[in-house]
Amino acid sequence: MSTPPLVAADTIHERVHAVLGEKVTAADTLRNYLTIEVAARNLLAVATVLRDDAELRFNYFGDVTAVHWPGETQEYEVVYHLRSIPDNRRIRLKTRIAAGESIESMAQVWPGADWPEREVYDLMGVKFDNHPDLRRILMDEDYEYHPLRKDFPREGL
Repeated sequence: MSTPPLVAADTIHERVHAVLGEKVTAADTLRNYLTIEVAARNLLAVATVLRDDAELRFNYFGDVTAVHWPGETQEYEVVYHLRSIPDNRRIRLKTRIAAGESIESMAQVWPGADWPEREVYDLMGVKFDNHPDLRRILMDEDYEYHPLRKDFPREGL
């Protein structure tokens, strides 16, 4: 059985804009990969629509990662990679938060986000509200640093 061709990102963008409207703060397409940005307060609502909308059906959680931009007002960028298996679509969902802020856990929408969010918490320090088990998985529980932040000393501690 062959895989159907990827659906054009423009088609996804039109539907996302129609359904989510102003909840999407920015959108960009690069190499047929749509990236949408949303405010952290809208993240859970947007994720639920992406999963439940009959024309979008982003039913597969691929991964979550984060980027640390020290010196910026919202210094953490959290990035989710999602797929629609039935429609062979993919999308990147981004949000930004300031140091000390937290975002809603996507494990409420996609249970597969549980461990990847724990990894982001452990290595970057991003906290996820309403996560089922937010604790470190790679570093010791009492380790006070987050090694993937750009301000982590290159020599280690």
